Amino acid sequence: MSDNYRTPLISAAICMAVRNHEIKEGAIFHSDRGSNYTSAEFGKVLRRHGIRQSVGRTGTCYDNAMAESFFAALKNERVNRTQYRPGNAPWKMLHDT
Repeated sequence: MSDNYRTPLISAAICMAVRNHEIKEGAIFHSDRGSNYTSAEFGKVLRRHGIRQSVGRTGTCYDNAMAESFFAALKNERVNRTQYRPGNAPWKMLHDT
């Protein structure tokens, strides 16, 4: 987690996942059509790790509903209901739990 949602952040998350977990060849990364997920940079990261890229159809919100629900709950419980001191960002707290 970070204070931004740019391509380098999600690329780093994929690299971290590959480093820390066994990712089977041909694994599929499914996302919406956001520019950070459809960028050439992110596509290279996925290909480098043998991960297939999949994106949902335009106007179809149901294929990613479970992930969206989880992150909405996480944001509501750990970000929106807590006041953080400067330098004590919510994503830093997750490492302590």
